[in-house]
Amino acid sequence: MKYLVFYLLLSMMVISCSDQQTQTLNGARYIIDLDGQKESSVPLSSMFKNVKTIILETNEQCLIGRIDEFQVFDGGIYVLDRQIAKGLFVFDTNGRFVRKIGRIGKGPGEYTRIDDFTLDADNRFIFLCDQFNRIHKYRLDGTYINTVTVQTRATIRYIQCYRGRMYADLFSAECAPDDCILAEIDVNNGNIRSQHLHLKDNNGWVLPLSSGSVFKSRLGHPPKYARLFMHNIVTVDETVSPYIELKSQNLISEEDIKELAGGTITNQFEALARGPKFWGLINFVESNDFVVFKMLTSFVVVFKKKSGEVILADYLNNDIIFKNSDNDWYSRFGFSDAHGAYAAIPSSLLDDFQASVRNNEVRPGLDKIDQLMQLDVASCNPVIFFYGFT
Repeated sequence: MKYLVFYLLLSMMVISCSDQQTQTLNGARYIIDLDGQKESSVPLSSMFKNVKTIILETNEQCLIGRIDEFQVFDGGIYVLDRQIAKGLFVFDTNGRFVRKIGRIGKGPGEYTRIDDFTLDADNRFIFLCDQFNRIHKYRLDGTYINTVTVQTRATIRYIQCYRGRMYADLFSAECAPDDCILAEIDVNNGNIRSQHLHLKDNNGWVLPLSSGSVFKSRLGHPPKYARLFMHNIVTVDETVSPYIELKSQNLISEEDIKELAGGTITNQFEALARGPKFWGLINFVESNDFVVFKMLTSFVVVFKKKSGEVILADYLNNDIIFKNSDNDWYSRFGFSDAHGAYAAIPSSLLDDFQASVRNNEVRPGLDKIDQLMQLDVASCNPVIFFYGFT
């Protein structure tokens, strides 16, 4: 629980779906039953064949305190640090620093605080989601193009571009069950083109509790969207369509959330973490053959697409790196593409990793193990492990 990231925004803004075209969900492509027998662990080697180590360069121009979001595209690793370094940094796939996109300030191409970013892979643009619903547009080389302000009274924290379409997650502190939580916006003028899903699709949860982006498979075809209390994962493309429906007698319900009303967000979160209900889909990875994700504070889910088999386990056993390990930090995936999944390891954990190497707990032949042992864990940037699909 101590590793979860959540945000509290106090806003007096509202948004209604009645002003725009809306869409509801009908019929998911896959249904995943979460009520089966649980195993103790699932070996990573059943899904991945190898691991590559990416040691991010450390110098004064690219000191990263924490990786909040990252994506890998066309030879570049795009790393967002919201709170400490407060910027978007680009490294190549060998870990060498390339550039920083924009900077803190109030001038053209500058921003106040980046909440999220998205890549337009088709047109090769970067969009940064700034405070006050501003979206800044850059070329991949960092050249600033323009800024638009999204025309909504809601607050935008996450954005997703796909095939020239831009979607935004909408947050309002005061809202009704039928108010919308997802919108397609016009990147040329900031107008809302259409709105999708309702607060009730997130079981009525209002406060901005978050553990990473609400968008999954961000460079997938197409990307996915799911808030923490949704029972569905949807695709965002020309339409918003149901993709995966979660089934369980223990999924959190709107009634469960109503019972939490009245306390602080901290108290509500602690009650959720202690409770028996399932919620919070995170660490989502998808290949041609399987989907794997974690239910927050609960268990890991592996779904095999072709057979429909569902495997539930307490944790992922990282038998690719370790000889025997129940530590899933090294397989908490933050991004995946057609080739594999990526896990970012905070520098604060590298001391423990080096101790594991000295204790002969790490499998021999790990990529760049000598360089990993030479890192100054007190000052180095995080490390990324790339796991290739089998």
